[in-house]
Amino acid sequence: RGVQPNVVCYSTVANACARAGDIVRAEWWIQEMGKTGHAPNLSTYNVMLNGWAKSNSPAQVVKWFARLREAGHQPDVVSYSTLMHAHARAGDIESSELMLEEMRRDGVEPNTIVFNALLDACAKTSDVRRAEKWFNEMQQSGCELSPSSFNTMINTCAKKGDLVGAEKWLRDMSVAGVEPNVRSFSALIDACCKFSQVSRAEELFKEMCAKDIAPDRKSVV
Repeated sequence: RGVQPNVVCYSTVANACARAGDIVRAEWWIQEMGKTGHAPNLSTYNVMLNGWAKSNSPAQVVKWFARLREAGHQPDVVSYSTLMHAHARAGDIESSELMLEEMRRDGVEPNTIVFNALLDACAKTSDVRRAEKWFNEMQQSGCELSPSSFNTMINTCAKKGDLVGAEKWLRDMSVAGVEPNVRSFSALIDACCKFSQVSRAEELFKEMCAKDIAPDRKSVV
């Protein structure tokens, strides 16, 4: 009869489909797994959550999160952060914040990825004050500050037209020992151009090049 596939085998194939962008095919493999008598484990559900999140289908992410709970599994930090990122992409900061509360009630400690999801949600609506609140909480919780964390703060201020605030976050980034990257500069350079601060954009571009950071299309003045 040969080797019979188990949960790990089916989950791996579903993950490959999801990563290739074929989430419908991934879901088909999960259904096939059920026909063999195997039940999805937590990793399987996380695969589906991530796949639907990348497909910009927050309703499906919510549905699979509910299925995860109904199956008796305890969501982990991956489950929560994926759901929060799905809400963030939709600009639904309230739902992201509610998930953080639920996460803590379940005894799951938020990490950098979770806080970055909250920052992304704030960025969608250019809510600088709210983003600052969550950034400060992330810092106080001892989570590692990533380039993405600072870049989101820069971008949130830049979208609001707060160039002074955006540049402050760029400087704070270096003070914190986090190296700026092309996204750090390009968001600020792009905002300077949009708000007729071309001279400052040129200065930032030269500073970026002096740091040996290769420009991208957005940062070319």
